Amino acid sequence: MAYIGQPKEEKNKKALEEIEIKFEELSFDLQYVAEKCGIETVLILLKNMQGMEIYIPRISKFRNYNKRYLKSNTGKKLKQIASELGVSENYLRNLKYEI
Repeated sequence: MAYIGQPKEEKNKKALEEIEIKFEELSFDLQYVAEKCGIETVLILLKNMQGMEIYIPRISKFRNYNKRYLKSNTGKKLKQIASELGVSENYLRNLKYEI
């Protein structure tokens, strides 16, 4: 469990002590997850999902979400929506035809 007010490195250290593993002993991928999502996320993964491989797709793979986002942001320019979603304007134009 991370504690408020402690430096990030110290929070990571305390949380990892629960399962007796040091931050430096984590794989590069798990260190990256800890830095981006928090050490609590790494602990949950380690405690509940050991040995699993997880693929995280690009946002463009979620067509229904992208269609819904496009519908709810009709006041924005296509270029801005494309930038927000990290997809191309052409991809969004094609989605518009499906809507």
